Amino acid sequence: MDIIEQDGLLPFLGRAICWGQCRQDIVEGFRRSNRTISHATILCTAHSICGFLLQECQNFGIPVPKACEMLKSIGTVSVAKDIELSAIARMIRLYREMCHGQAVQKDCLGKLAGIILSLLLGGCVDGTVMKELAELHETCPKFVAKCTAQIFRFNFSDARVAGALHSGLLATTLSIECQGIPNNFSGDAVRAGALAPGIIDRLYKIRLHRKTSKILGSMTILNYRGLEDKLEHMLRDTHEYVCANCLRTFDKKALKWCKGTHMLEPFCSMECLRESWDAGVCADFGDIAEEDDDKRSISLKRNILQAGYKVLQECIVRIKCDHSQGMARGQGLTIAINLIEFPPRVSSGLLPPGDPSDCAQVRFIADDFRGFRDGVGGRVLVLRKRLAI
Repeated sequence: MDIIEQDGLLPFLGRAICWGQCRQDIVEGFRRSNRTISHATILCTAHSICGFLLQECQNFGIPVPKACEMLKSIGTVSVAKDIELSAIARMIRLYREMCHGQAVQKDCLGKLAGIILSLLLGGCVDGTVMKELAELHETCPKFVAKCTAQIFRFNFSDARVAGALHSGLLATTLSIECQGIPNNFSGDAVRAGALAPGIIDRLYKIRLHRKTSKILGSMTILNYRGLEDKLEHMLRDTHEYVCANCLRTFDKKALKWCKGTHMLEPFCSMECLRESWDAGVCADFGDIAEEDDDKRSISLKRNILQAGYKVLQECIVRIKCDHSQGMARGQGLTIAINLIEFPPRVSSGLLPPGDPSDCAQVRFIADDFRGFRDGVGGRVLVLRKRLAI
């Protein structure tokens, strides 16, 4: 462990893998020798160290944050001075080159793959790395799928999902036939098609968050056989606008916001905006917006409301019909829309007598991963508002 922590050794290893060989003058201070150290030796050394760090943190010998920090020392160092490309991005390119090589030792290729997978698990992930992996899909599809599994193994944050969507890695992974992909750290194999459904399930949970929603809004297609309905639902949430007053779908060109506010709700016309204002049900003047809300909070709440209105648009007529007798007696409606589930679950009932029957008390329930950097843990966010019906 003391040798591994030697100042400069880990960044040196990251660069050395990319250079391909180490001259005596480069390794001065680490090993005194008159000969050049082979690339195979460099790979073997780095592979052993990465494996040791992962094994130790799993067995609680090294704290996980410390192990990840040391792995990042290898993978995030720049390849050379004045070159912004990180070592792990260059390793991925090197892996592609070695796959095309004629005289490459399989052992060296396997060790390089193991190093890359370890570094990804340690957090050496950014947009460039994901783009480099996406470009490998035709040459090494199974390796790309393994890497995607590592990237999302312990981190499914809004930023990481958005990066995977923007780089094309997520769409690429969905297009790859995942057949017998080895499960890291065990000899078991993941059954065919097990990776993509899990990714789509997590994507569905985080779809309404700021960065992911923005990228989904710029996409026109995202396919995976058997889960087309869920993917279409996610894309529709970001492409369609439903008026917060009349619940009609409308074109973005007609979009109206309540200016001077957080603009939580879209309206199809000034008339609908005024009706909502006059009825006192505009979300921007209720309890939904809070003083300490930042851009992430406002964006999430706006997206939750909009997704909820789309669901309500499809079922409001049925709900009013189901409770027509109670409404005729002057009772109002209570509606709950659970956006965590797919398809979203809707439940409804009647308010006690005395509540106005021309308004419904609506609860929108969704996942909230703000403040959870890994995007795995989270909380349930419930938005409550009155809706004129």
